[in-house]
Amino acid sequence: MCIMIVQPKGVGKIPDATLRNCWRGNHDGAGYMFATGGKLIVRKPFFRLRGLLQAYGADYAVYGGLSPFVLHFRWATHGSRTTSNTHPHDVIPDTVALVHNGILPAAIPVGEDISDTVWFIREYLSGLPVDKLMSRRWKYKLGKVIGPSNKFAMMDYRGRVSIVNQNMGEWDSGVWYSNSGYRESLIYAPLTTQAWLSKWADAPEHRVYDDHQQTNNRCLYGESFGDMEDQELRDLDEAFAQHIAK
Repeated sequence: MCIMIVQPKGVGKIPDATLRNCWRGNHDGAGYMFATGGKLIVRKPFFRLRGLLQAYGADYAVYGGLSPFVLHFRWATHGSRTTSNTHPHDVIPDTVALVHNGILPAAIPVGEDISDTVWFIREYLSGLPVDKLMSRRWKYKLGKVIGPSNKFAMMDYRGRVSIVNQNMGEWDSGVWYSNSGYRESLIYAPLTTQAWLSKWADAPEHRVYDDHQQTNNRCLYGESFGDMEDQELRDLDEAFAQHIAK
């Protein structure tokens, strides 16, 4: 179900062995991004691990002390194995890009070969100003809408990073991972994508879009961010719920 990595600047290069673990279960395309000189740099797609390791190593050697890095390894659940479906994805071209871990119940038109992430950006995020997208307030709004089993990480041209549902991932040695797939001890079952999706969807902790789970998700953030239940959030939440119901 993908894995994304947020690496703060200066924490040290992620070991090749860790990146291999990420690739092992998520090899439908990889990419990463960083910022330098007021520019957002996106490197993708990598359909071979060797190319990713070489490119990341070279870029980190130059820019690792100057910018955070955000990496993504894809397991294709919606959309085929293409450059356009590989993360990171532009939200505002050359200004803000996003990576996603999870499965969004996207209402993708029949015959359109796009991922759920591309669909969500197109329907809900494109056209929003950069300062809003990167704000703490908007981060928690998005967390409420997408539910706790989905995570986003956005980076802008200044190197600012916003992690949506950060508490659902884990920090290890100064680096944030969206799930435990980076660990060497994790064993991947040889399932097809459809078989894996079936198992994933049947697990109670992943049924995040029914009324009970939506209520729990709102409570999760409502204690500290109750003031954020404004009309804008309700409109976005309602629009997303309508797509989920289709």
